[in-house]
Amino acid sequence: MAVGDFNGDGKLDLAVADAVSDYVSVLLGNGDGTFKTAVQYVAGLEPIAVAVADFNGDGKLDLAVANDEGNSVSILLGKGNGTFQAAVNYGTGTPGSVAVGDFNGDGKLDLVVVGGVNSDNVSVVALLLGNGDGTFQAAVNYGTGADTSVAVGDFNGDGRLDLAFPASLQLQTPLASLSSTSLNFGNQLVGTTSAANTVTLSNPSGLALTISSLVVTGTNAADFSQTNTCGTGLAIGASCTFTVTFKPTQTGLRTASVTITDNAGGSPQTISLSGTGLVSGPNATLSATSLTFATQLVGTSSSAQPVTLTNYGKMALSITSIDASGDFSQTNTCGSSLAADTSCTINVTFKPAQRGTRMGTLSITDNAAGSPQTVSLTGTGTVVEFNPASLGFGSAKRAGSKTLTTTLSNTGSTTLSISSITITGSTAFSQTNTCGTSVAAGGSCTITVTLRPLGIGDFSGDVSVSDNGGGSPQQVPLSGFAY
Repeated sequence: MAVGDFNGDGKLDLAVADAVSDYVSVLLGNGDGTFKTAVQYVAGLEPIAVAVADFNGDGKLDLAVANDEGNSVSILLGKGNGTFQAAVNYGTGTPGSVAVGDFNGDGKLDLVVVGGVNSDNVSVVALLLGNGDGTFQAAVNYGTGADTSVAVGDFNGDGRLDLAFPASLQLQTPLASLSSTSLNFGNQLVGTTSAANTVTLSNPSGLALTISSLVVTGTNAADFSQTNTCGTGLAIGASCTFTVTFKPTQTGLRTASVTITDNAGGSPQTISLSGTGLVSGPNATLSATSLTFATQLVGTSSSAQPVTLTNYGKMALSITSIDASGDFSQTNTCGSSLAADTSCTINVTFKPAQRGTRMGTLSITDNAAGSPQTVSLTGTGTVVEFNPASLGFGSAKRAGSKTLTTTLSNTGSTTLSISSITITGSTAFSQTNTCGTSVAAGGSCTITVTLRPLGIGDFSGDVSVSDNGGGSPQQVPLSGFAY
């Protein structure tokens, strides 16, 4: 909760964040230690903390409410009569506390929200710089290892506000603010240079920003270049620009990043770069040059695997034929022509006619260079079928036992020779079977697996069958949990 005189009557009032009801409640004070009935205002999901300050400089107290489940902070501007305007939400990490201060020395109140985590599960502080009119800029996150509460003060006497957490002390650092965090150059002919895109880097903090490096990095860094006016740093309130161009060396999507390493929180700052290289004529680019299919029962069809055909060219791609050989077949959405900078999908399935390794080729004949384009196809046929194909034991008591059975069937026309049936993985599993050293054509046998856990936790393994049925060894996955 937080305290303030919200209606200007000289009596202290209360603002209470209520995570259960998703409201912030305002209780106007009577001046004798009692309060009027609460009036509720909608905030974000699960509000858990509130701070009071005049964010728009109108002399009326406003509220900042941190919302746990909503991953946001809500601003409710006060009307000066004890009531508040509708909440405006700003995204943050999952917050636990919110505090107020002027962190960049511009005379406008800012917010600091703590308790969230970033994509690496590291605790972060979210700083939202105020615009002085009751609105705030997008949150900038700083990794701190912080807990769920924060205190604000000048702890080293340098005239700048610092932050204290239950686990650490965070002295104020410079800010590095980018006008854009991504640049997309669109389509560009291979070997030619695009028009330039410009990004501004600014330092809105009260400390000088020191830049140690500003470079292009990433998978296709050689396809992008940059020049800048930033030098080795930025003074307080200063800004600089850098200009990026794109010159693709190959067709297709090309990606990289501008990486700025400095002494600001969240360093290095990055700007994602992307563009697509095209050729002047037709082009045929395949998303894969080979497909490998899982072991498949002879005479049955596998699930389809897709191959994307893309025309990274300025002219239409004329397609004469699309064929799959061997035990493989295809369907496609390509038709007889593929327009410039568009794609289609070829779905390939595998239906083995015999046991063992099976090979084929997907072939596309067209008017692009390198025609026909090909994809090598590989799969394995087997006559060994398990029912069920996996055994899940669920939960079992420690030192107890649980038994499940799978049936092995020989779907082939000749005798299946079995060299071994073993358990791999956890020693908590064991097996017995009726298979012997062979199973007649069309015949079957049973494999009985027992889980006897001596400890607690998760257990996993496989029944592994070595034979001449194709795809040996075949495996039946095993799983269970003991308590």
